[in-house]
Amino acid sequence: MEDHDLWNQKRIKSRLKRNFRRSCKGLLEMAKKKKMVIEDTEIIRYFNDAKEIELNLERMEQIFSFLESHNVDILTITEEDDDEELLLEDLEEDVDVDKIDISVPDGVSIEDPVRMYLKEIGKSTSSECRGRN
Repeated sequence: MEDHDLWNQKRIKSRLKRNFRRSCKGLLEMAKKKKMVIEDTEIIRYFNDAKEIELNLERMEQIFSFLESHNVDILTITEEDDDEELLLEDLEEDVDVDKIDISVPDGVSIEDPVRMYLKEIGKSTSSECRGRN
């Protein structure tokens, strides 16, 4: 009975290796359609759709090596990268402090401590900015 189990395990491993190689070739074809560039999230999605092949660190390294050996660029895009770019764009904008409306709207009491504090900050920031120019 042990020989039969061992033979089945080897057969399953062999089938998984063939499917893994086939999936790597499928990724290569996908990358060719995208000018030899693929995102890491696309790789993960591709193998998750296959379901039969479980991704682990070793397999990911094999996939990356296979794709890189075929001159495929692998992009790693993180949300941090997007957030940093947006923050840098926001910092580059110049704000004309003199055009900011700090008047008290109708119906709002001047006795509101938060409103008064914000108004004072606006005044001091505005005068500081004028002093720099």
